[in-house]
Amino acid sequence: MPRPVMPVASSREFVREVPGETDRGYAYTSLPKESQRAGEELYSQRTEEDEEGLGSANSPAMAEYNEIVKNATVCDDIAADCWGALFYVVVNDFPDIKHGRISGSGKFRFVFSIVVFTINLFIQAMLLWFIGKLLMLPGMLSAQDVYKYFTEEAFTDQVVDHHRFEHLPIRYKDKVCGLALSQAVFARVVIFLWIATNVLELKSNHYKMSQTLNLPTLPEGLDLRLMVKDCADSDEHGGRVVCLNPGSKELLMAFIFIPKFVICLFLTTTGCLWLLSTESIGDLILNSLALAFVVQVDELIAQVFFPVAYLEDLGRLGIASQRQDEDPEVVEAKVIKSFCWSACTLVLTASIVELAFRFQPVLPNFNGDQVSAACLEYIKTKVPWCMPGRSDCFPES
Repeated sequence: MPRPVMPVASSREFVREVPGETDRGYAYTSLPKESQRAGEELYSQRTEEDEEGLGSANSPAMAEYNEIVKNATVCDDIAADCWGALFYVVVNDFPDIKHGRISGSGKFRFVFSIVVFTINLFIQAMLLWFIGKLLMLPGMLSAQDVYKYFTEEAFTDQVVDHHRFEHLPIRYKDKVCGLALSQAVFARVVIFLWIATNVLELKSNHYKMSQTLNLPTLPEGLDLRLMVKDCADSDEHGGRVVCLNPGSKELLMAFIFIPKFVICLFLTTTGCLWLLSTESIGDLILNSLALAFVVQVDELIAQVFFPVAYLEDLGRLGIASQRQDEDPEVVEAKVIKSFCWSACTLVLTASIVELAFRFQPVLPNFNGDQVSAACLEYIKTKVPWCMPGRSDCFPES
């Protein structure tokens, strides 16, 4: 069903049905009223190219599209970050570029989004590289040097000699007893939280990817701009992605979902190794906070460098999945299934933490029990001699 040919005056070029004119199809909804009226006057003069581009109102393709729109009722927002901006330009700007109808602001938005996305990808790649090269590997080396000195100076016949341990310099005692691997319980808690942070990122990415890939395919012969439809009756979403052509799905997979999986998995691995090689509990906490900051880089860049209006546009764009079976038994089964998946995620996360400790490459053959036993008495001495509540520790001034 063809849309009237209209001049584009807005940064958002979503599509919606013309109210009261269901036989006329779709129009840009974000145009000023004058432009809408001008478009209606041009409706009867639209060219044969427009007819072929959008499809006939009575064509099977348009009937299929109308059914897709009718069932597209489950809306979820895209993320207002650099990845969401690339999603936006793929589904909103590429079709307009292909048809030669993108506005000046749309061209600027497209170029700026690609540039910022490239900067974000470069920054994340550099962070991953330098975390591995300048933090993880040197941290592993330092931890290995400390443990090597400990085994050479405090071991007798491959067993910790407590007498020899007592005569170690205090700074080496602090380093050995401060190793993350020496404080197994606390380190496990920190590693668990770090892995859980990345599991959340992986789950979110998988959910969006599943939503995107499960969207219906745009019926053949219809205008690509019909992939996004305005939500005229909703304040929550300004536009809904109701369907996608195969090319758009491939672009989103290649440049958004797969890179996010790779970055998250690599960051999880390097982060775990860096945390396991930490030489003090204070550094363990600080390093975990630093890694959490790295995860938020894409949101930070978007919030700082994207215009407020563009961030609002990203927040108003949603993915509209098809309506699901509302049979009570089916809904109940889905709820139970979701809890089962959540339980599996919990068990898997805890298992990864345990495997990370048992098969860690930082200190191969690390004897945690002996180190903990040697450090137990030493740690007991690391308490302030002037405990809270005492007032006779220092002379009164």
